[in-house]
Amino acid sequence: MKKLIIVFQMLALIYIYHAAILNVAIDGSQAFTSRQTAIQASNNGDTILVHPGRYYENVDFVGKSINLCSLEATSGDSSYIATTIIDGNNSGSCIRLVTQEQNVSIRGFTLENGTGYPFWSEAENQGGGMLITSNGSVSITNCEIKNNKSANGAGIFISQGLVQLSGVDIHDNYSFTTAGGLLVYSHSSSPT
Repeated sequence: MKKLIIVFQMLALIYIYHAAILNVAIDGSQAFTSRQTAIQASNNGDTILVHPGRYYENVDFVGKSINLCSLEATSGDSSYIATTIIDGNNSGSCIRLVTQEQNVSIRGFTLENGTGYPFWSEAENQGGGMLITSNGSVSITNCEIKNNKSANGAGIFISQGLVQLSGVDIHDNYSFTTAGGLLVYSHSSSPT
């Protein structure tokens, strides 16, 4: 039994040792200028650390178990929430987790101008700010989700996901049919 525990501990250390921090800055001062290119280059367990700016993107985690954080996560300075923005540019959900991503962490962002993504029906978009489906698990901390719109769950749409919310401010979103702020459908959640 001791050998099994030692092997497990060694594997855990190897996993932690190989985790990387990928820095993103819109001004080109870091290795990446968009979150999506950093996500594409990342491996499970990595952290994407995003410097302030308005990023016009529709971020898809593409099945990766990673951490997406603004400088608020490393500094504790809450002003980074308002200055590190994922702007959906009225062309889809700001963030999508739709391929069973596990142990994802999102921290310290403003998400706005998302319009959702077709889920359930091609005629209706879901999750303007964030769309979480397919039995994924995510922790969302210290984020502001505002000025998004969609047919259902304009702020956050959760279907079959395990979601933990802490310090999340959801306001001023607009839904055409149901739930301007948060729509939870067939889920497990742990709001704090």
